[in-house]
Amino acid sequence: MRAFLFAFLAGATVAPVTLKRVPEVGQKQAYQVEMNADFAGEPLIFRAKGVDEVREVNADGTFSVQSTQEEGKIEYNGQELEGPEVGPSFTLFAPNGEVKDLTGEMADADAVRLARLSNVVFPDDAKDTGATWDYESRGDATKNLPALKITFKYEGTDKVGAVDANVVSLEGKELDGEFPASVAGKIWLDPVTGMQLKAELEMKQAPVAGNRLDLTLKITPVAP
Repeated sequence: MRAFLFAFLAGATVAPVTLKRVPEVGQKQAYQVEMNADFAGEPLIFRAKGVDEVREVNADGTFSVQSTQEEGKIEYNGQELEGPEVGPSFTLFAPNGEVKDLTGEMADADAVRLARLSNVVFPDDAKDTGATWDYESRGDATKNLPALKITFKYEGTDKVGAVDANVVSLEGKELDGEFPASVAGKIWLDPVTGMQLKAELEMKQAPVAGNRLDLTLKITPVAP
């Protein structure tokens, strides 16, 4: 019996997984974001609730996502402060999830850079566990966006609540500019829609509202 079981397991194969974004108008994901950083030698913690909603899916496969933020709090130097009130932002994604544009009240070059560093660009083909793929951008000097290279790796599945999420690790860095940022961590994706469910990221020289911070970023799902 044992020999039969071992032979069965040895012959079993796991099919490669197709990782892709399948947007539909009205898709929503609510989440809690927590950023921990060192600012002027003091720990700084920012927490807020966010909601992403697909607002438009275009004929060419690009799609627009509206992001809103509320209940923002900042803990710094022994004080808790109300986070700034920020209007919605709109991110235009390519069919493979690449960030193409970002508009809104706080949509400057830093915001676009941060979005690129905390995002999965999906591969062209199915991936086995452990397989990697690269994303490269030449940057755009007219928009103050440096060149960027990120290596992604499919790590298999992991539970997020009741969902068997696909886990993708990433490691990458900007390739030019005065303060090139880098990122390493993991992102958990919905297995059907490809929406981001959870993230744990560490960034160096991250561009945040005109500052350059070493930080950790955690995103966890919450009820809408």
